[in-house]
Amino acid sequence: MQSAPTPPSTTADALPRLRGGWPIVGHMLFQLFRPMEFLAQLRRLDHDLAWVNVGRGRWGLYCMNPDAYEVLKDKSCSVQH
Repeated sequence: MQSAPTPPSTTADALPRLRGGWPIVGHMLFQLFRPMEFLAQLRRLDHDLAWVNVGRGRWGLYCMNPDAYEVLKDKSCSVQH
């Protein structure tokens, strides 16, 4: 019996990044003061996962699909960047 093929991994560089953001605070002000526009901009990236600048050179992984979020919660899934 042959085992199922291992699905390809998605590297951090393969995921889209939300453009813009301020040098120190990143997209946090946009997210705080214009949350609906922030989410709409993430949706326009047309991807389930995207990197968002959370300030001070750090990036946060945002998930826009409930099914993909369930996969990310699995202990065997690595989301290290």
